[in-house]
Amino acid sequence: MNGTREALFAFAQCVVDHRENALVLMPNQIYKGAALLSGAEPEYSGRKSVFT
Repeated sequence: MNGTREALFAFAQCVVDHRENALVLMPNQIYKGAALLSGAEPEYSGRKSVFT
């Protein structure tokens, strides 16, 4: 792994159960691609990240 984003992206693809109607909760759209590629629906919490 080269960085945190790459690790989280790969982690989502490994642990999200794409057989069901999976939902991934996230604070912003940075990881939307990871959710979609893992077969899940991205859902945004509406809270602002403390890092932005």
